[in-house]
Amino acid sequence: MIQRAKVYSEEIPFFELLNSKFDSEGIINRIKNRSLNFITDSIDDFSGYLNFIEKPSNRILFDNQAKSLRFGDSKTVRITSFYSANGILRVGYMPSRYSIYRGFSEIIDKSVDYEGLDSGIVGNRLLANHCGAGVFIDCRRGGSGSDANDRVLIGMRPNSEVIDTHRLFRTYSASGSADLSDSSPFETIKRETQEEINYYLDTDKTELISFGYDSQLGYFQFSFYHKSDLDFSDIANFATDARDSFEYDSLDLITFSDKELERAVVEIALLPWEPSALYSLIILFSGLIAEMSSDIGEYKLRVDNFRRDLECEILKNNNNEKSFKIFI
Repeated sequence: MIQRAKVYSEEIPFFELLNSKFDSEGIINRIKNRSLNFITDSIDDFSGYLNFIEKPSNRILFDNQAKSLRFGDSKTVRITSFYSANGILRVGYMPSRYSIYRGFSEIIDKSVDYEGLDSGIVGNRLLANHCGAGVFIDCRRGGSGSDANDRVLIGMRPNSEVIDTHRLFRTYSASGSADLSDSSPFETIKRETQEEINYYLDTDKTELISFGYDSQLGYFQFSFYHKSDLDFSDIANFATDARDSFEYDSLDLITFSDKELERAVVEIALLPWEPSALYSLIILFSGLIAEMSSDIGEYKLRVDNFRRDLECEILKNNNNEKSFKIFI
């Protein structure tokens, strides 16, 4: 059975589906744009789900949600199936609306969060199955110091007055919900990156490194990695003119070097992250450690130490389930 992801020994409310076994040997599945097949599934196959959301009591609930949304309702996608083999990830979806996703938070008699995750058949789950995308941009630190050429990952602190999902958590460099008009999650993250930080994301130079399910808020998340030739200052300057710059308070830097893991641990654990973003960071650092390790024994020792130190630092900062529900 698919298990919840762990930082080290503590579980977080996230099921990793693409790279659930990466930590045993450090081999990460990286999906390119051409290797993600995003396909509309027939809604005729999901009568159980459709009948559930059309129940009069549920219909009223969803309609009330639509009326309460600050920026209006939107046409979104709902994940119905997924299958990964031979470097190809096939994901099926059906049309949905943001108000339906929001409404599921108030429904009691719904499915359990892990239902269908083993088989990849999730269309008839009585859960939202909303779809989102996020990207971590890897760039040079820049500036004039001795570490100017060191690599960093960009994180974002959302504006809690605007964002209504994980609004107190740090998140990706850019992220957002998939629109029905997006041809694939690669196009979703390209659009969101342009809207939020005014950065042109070349999808041919971007990789999917995580695909999973956030069981706390009920959505499937596609997590991407993009390596930029720019300095952070260049990207930050672009971001000031972004259409949706009001959605976040600041951009943060996370040291991305296998020689500076202690520094990275402190920077990551300073404030809590939404679960999928936190696990994406663990995947990225594990891949970095694997590249710089001489054998599997060294890799396992170093990655275990990194994950244990990160978990201890998170607990030390009290960024735990009592305040932010990072751990289950």
